[in-house]
Amino acid sequence: MNTVGTPLLWGGFAVVVAIMLAIDLLLQGRRGSHSMTMKQAAGWSILWVMLSLLFNAAFWWYLVQTQGGPSPIRRP
Repeated sequence: MNTVGTPLLWGGFAVVVAIMLAIDLLLQGRRGSHSMTMKQAAGWSILWVMLSLLFNAAFWWYLVQTQGGPSPIRRP
């Protein structure tokens, strides 16, 4: 079975997830007992979705550069 999941990629992914989780928890803990408004929650949700799309685009670019693209678009 072919895989693009090298230890470096998995390690980088784990580091990025840990950093994002730490940022989210630290920013939430800093506010104390202040509850988040719906507008703030929507803003944070949009931010995390945009960051995940950016990560996906970077991974797509990596696959195109190293493997000729993801397997569904590769020509045999």
